[in-house]
Amino acid sequence: MLLLVGGLAQSWWRRRKEDPELNAPAAAAIGCLAAVATQGCFDVPMHAPVVGFAVVIMTGRGGVERKRVGIYWGGRAVMTGLALLMAWQLASFPSRSPRPIGDDFSLEHPPHGEDVRAWLRYRPLDDRCVEALAHQALRERNWKEGERAFELLYRLDPHSPLPPMRAFAAWSRVQHPVQAARAVEVAMERPPLEDAPRRFRESLHASRDQSEQFAALMALPVRSAAIQVVRMEFVVDAMLGAELNRFLALREARPDEPLSADTVGRLFLLVDSRLGEKEGDMISRQVPEHPKVAARAQAEWAAKNWHFERAGRIVIEKLSPIFPSASSDYSPQVLAAWRPNWDMLSTLELATQEWRAGKIASSESMLRSVIRQHNAPPQAWYLLGRIEWENGNFEKAWVFLENFLKREAPDDPNFSSAPVALPEPHQP
Repeated sequence: MLLLVGGLAQSWWRRRKEDPELNAPAAAAIGCLAAVATQGCFDVPMHAPVVGFAVVIMTGRGGVERKRVGIYWGGRAVMTGLALLMAWQLASFPSRSPRPIGDDFSLEHPPHGEDVRAWLRYRPLDDRCVEALAHQALRERNWKEGERAFELLYRLDPHSPLPPMRAFAAWSRVQHPVQAARAVEVAMERPPLEDAPRRFRESLHASRDQSEQFAALMALPVRSAAIQVVRMEFVVDAMLGAELNRFLALREARPDEPLSADTVGRLFLLVDSRLGEKEGDMISRQVPEHPKVAARAQAEWAAKNWHFERAGRIVIEKLSPIFPSASSDYSPQVLAAWRPNWDMLSTLELATQEWRAGKIASSESMLRSVIRQHNAPPQAWYLLGRIEWENGNFEKAWVFLENFLKREAPDDPNFSSAPVALPEPHQP
């Protein structure tokens, strides 16, 4: 790029009297190139001469409407300043130390702070060195410098959630709750936003033994219903009702905000287990996303607390499967999937017809023969569970219905892959 600037300046100098019309665009091009080159001397390596060519093309096609005397002397001033700047940079090269870190350096063993500071005088926007300086400042207990370095880092890398989460861990080690909470707040604003609840939950888990830091995290502003669900997991029962009202208010204010299947499962398990089944049934009308995940969470919690009648009723009413048929009116995809188990499918279809006709004993006998075979369809377990539930054998019915849920889950993405486990509420 410097050669390009020099060549353009030489051409301009030779032809400045022969063709005065070249003065304006040539001086403009030199000025633009000088600006790019000057910025490259301090931060961005000058490895993209295409930028200079683009500047020449853009500025060379137009002109600057100024007095030619001003342009002439302005161009000379720019070139003189650029030459002096280059001379100073070249003179400083022998005394400049190499970059003190690589991109894969360990924050557990950051380089010496003075080496990083010396490098940042030449490359003040090197984000990895800024991060190294921030962590080293905390090791040196220089809180102000660490805070400034981390804030600069958040601006230099505005997308990745990893730097602010590493900042949270660093501030947590030195027990600075406000700055730790600030780092988590920044991380929750980074994409992908669907991971923000997980980041917040992990931060709260890591802060359970630091009451001030935990309180600072819980005091962060909540603008998302999914984040509010995480808050609800950690509050005591006396505060859960008020937190649920905040969740419903957020849902009303932002009805288009999507909730993930994991969030829905946690919400319904949380409400059913700590506020009661009536509250869970109430919010099911206000949270229509992932209804099968919500129903499964409610059913599993009811069964865990020996409410087998309610657990079976939820599965029967909300999680009833589709019964495939061997008849030719089904799609080729369904028939192709079932063709290896054609006899099993035929038996299941016949047992279903018997059940619908009221011939319960005959249907049950055929269904039991089906479930004894390898890869028995989940519909057989469901139908056996429903028969037992309708006969009032609720606990026995749940054995079949639970097996149905385990076998149905891999084929239906709306089912959670595993039961949701909630943390114990935090006792302040």
